[in-house]
Parts: sequence; C-alpha cells; structure tokens
Amino acid sequence: RARLGALLTEDEKKTYSAVIATRMGYAATEILDYVRDHGAIDLIVGHHAHVVQPVHREGGTWVAYGLGNHLSGMTSSLGTEAVADGVVLVVTASRARGGRWSLTPRVVPTRVEEGPWRVLPVAATLGRAWPSPALAAELRASWGRTMAAVRALGDDVAAVGRMPSG
Repeated sequence: RARLGALLTEDEKKTYSAVIATRMGYAATEILDYVRDHGAIDLIVGHHAHVVQPVHREGGTWVAYGLGNHLSGMTSSLGTEAVADGVVLVVTASRARGGRWSLTPRVVPTRVEEGPWRVLPVAATLGRAWPSPALAAELRASWGRTMAAVRALGDDVAAVGRMPSG
C-alpha cells in the first residue's frame, strides 16, 4: 500500500481519478486495498488472464479484472473455448457532484477467429449475412460465456450492441 501511495503527490491524489493497471493478477490486492483505504481511484483495468473476468464495482471503484484475449494463437486445445473470448471495455464518464467522476462501464464482446486470427465483434459479426452456421453458433456461445463472466460478481454491466435474434 505504501508503495502505491508513494507514487502520487497529495495534489495528484486529489486530481487523478483513474488508474489503468496491466498484468493485474499479482498487484490486485495491493491496488484494491489502497483504493478502499483512500477512495481516490474510479477505475482499474486489469489484463493478462487470457479469459474474460468480471467487471465489478468495489466500493466507489469499478474494476475490470480481465479483458480476455484480443489476438493470440490460443485455441480450445488448452481445455476451454473461453481462451478466444474477449471484451473491449467502453466507459462513459461524466462529472458528478463534488467534481468526482461517475462511470458507466459497458463491454463489446469479441471472439478471435482461428485461422485468419481476426478479432470479431460478436454482435456486429452476427448482424451481417456472411457468418457460416458454425461460426454463428460459436459466436453465440462466446457471447453467453462472455456476458456471464463479466456479470459473475453480480453487476449488471451492459453490452454495447444487441445480439441479433435467430
């Protein structure tokens, strides 16, 4: 806690309202403890787990624990289809009373397509005429896994876009 607090001057602690931390796994406890103790940070974005993890409000701080994969050669041969799922985090910020930020996080579920290794936005791809039945089924399953993971800690985080019916 002392190390993180020492990084910011007293004026910076009053000014900065967001921290983005990568490879959050090993530093998560220290960061979250500091946030709870000081309440000065509105958003923490973690990454590196290779699977989508929850987006959750911890006190006054939103924490995106893991954004999943965006482009890698990982495949279901690792034991789970989830290694090809990801999200783009979209956060809308507006000033609240007292000058603090009010944040609304949303996600764009994505899927890495094997072979051409393209990152596909799930809803937008399903809204086009070209997905094969197999790819459409894969994308629908990915959406379900992704949204379940994002909401696993009980927060009703919305997706950007809608799943097409059918």
